[in-house]
Amino acid sequence: MSHNPATLPDASDPSGPCPRCTLISSFHRASSTNLKRDGSEQVSVYQCQGCQDWIVVIERRLSTNPLTWEGIHWWPIPGAGNLDPAIPPVVVSAFTEGMQCLLVKANRAAAIMFLAMLDQIVRNIGSAQANAAGTLLEKLKQMEIDHALHPTLVTWANNIPLIGNAAAYNDPLDSVTDEDATSLADLSRYFLDVVYETPAKISRSQP
Repeated sequence: MSHNPATLPDASDPSGPCPRCTLISSFHRASSTNLKRDGSEQVSVYQCQGCQDWIVVIERRLSTNPLTWEGIHWWPIPGAGNLDPAIPPVVVSAFTEGMQCLLVKANRAAAIMFLAMLDQIVRNIGSAQANAAGTLLEKLKQMEIDHALHPTLVTWANNIPLIGNAAAYNDPLDSVTDEDATSLADLSRYFLDVVYETPAKISRSQP
């Protein structure tokens, strides 16, 4: 059995990033139940050997000889299971839906949700000038000017074509590559950490 630490756990490779604690871990499969009479789909419950919490994976059978499985859905949604409660619900909703789309390779839908999430952050913490700016990138640059965002975040955003190209946001049928969708997901998750989670953790740690 080959192990790829970058892929989410399933029956063929019970190791990888934990959807809850996000750490690379090994997983113990506690149970599996068939979802189809022919045994081609199953739902399995795994325990992360790092955080000791449980996850659920829906898997489909790829072959019988040798018996191999492929995970197609995970719960909690990877990248969303450990979000801080300080993040506004509308922002969490957009990010979570984006991650769901990314997992099933619906890149265009994922991109739209991540871009919508970033736009919601501007609405939530951006100044009147930032919200009045034209494109999403212009809004983020204004937030940099306002010292509401670190310049490295805006530089990162500027290097993602989906943010720089307004047409990619306005036309849901534009092509979106795996790399672009993943880069946008990574940026979105980092935004959540820098804008909401780290300040909230610092605030809660103070007496």
